[in-house]
Amino acid sequence: MGLICAVTFQRQGRLYYADPGSLTPAVGDRVLYPTDDGPEVAEVVWAPQWVSEDLGGLPVLAGPAGAEDLDRAEVSRKKRAAARVAARKLVREHDLPRIAGACGRLMCCLKYEHPLYQDFVSEAPEIGSSVETPDGAGTVVGHSVPSESVVVRLSADGRRSVCALASVCSARRAYESRD
Repeated sequence: MGLICAVTFQRQGRLYYADPGSLTPAVGDRVLYPTDDGPEVAEVVWAPQWVSEDLGGLPVLAGPAGAEDLDRAEVSRKKRAAARVAARKLVREHDLPRIAGACGRLMCCLKYEHPLYQDFVSEAPEIGSSVETPDGAGTVVGHSVPSESVVVRLSADGRRSVCALASVCSARRAYESRD
């Protein structure tokens, strides 16, 4: 038998289970949930309950969230909201694709696929660079890492073309491959 509770980092967000440790939080209480980046403020949505199974390995709540923790979480929330607004504005201004995983969020994909992103970035032509594609010459306006493709605005008619990374050559690579 063991005690278990559930918390969330945002309203109607994903639930995370935890061992309450020595805490006895009620629904709505703010607690500190351990993460790889240190304790983060979370809200209790399921008060501690006894379960018949031993669910060892659950993170143990680090304590109740104090005023300083709540202030830090609010500043972080405002920064994330401002970053989302700025990102949407840049996407609109530059006519870029929406880059998100199946869940609609970006960060969890980056966390698990970071090595793939690093490999892709090391080989892909930079955004703004001139390239040759099977559809003609153009300028790179975006990347699609999961599909290993490059989004190119074609010089001939301005339309966008999504090309496999392997089929796109930067001017320099095309020149070097001739030798």
